[in-house]
Amino acid sequence: MSGSRIRQSWVDQLLKDTATVATYRQRLCELGWFMKALKEPLARMANFEPGGGGHHLNNLVAVSGAGG
Repeated sequence: MSGSRIRQSWVDQLLKDTATVATYRQRLCELGWFMKALKEPLARMANFEPGGGGHHLNNLVAVSGAGG
């Protein structure tokens, strides 16, 4: 089965669950939630790039007390 068929199958199955669809719809209507969901994975990827000292990495260091 190709990747696009698997994704389409997953989407078709997801759309049958009206409670999940309602939750996603509500979340996507809230701009703050959408921006957080968009920003977090991008920030995590940036933290692992050479020279990356992004937002999530700085917070981890501050919380762990390893920052000096």
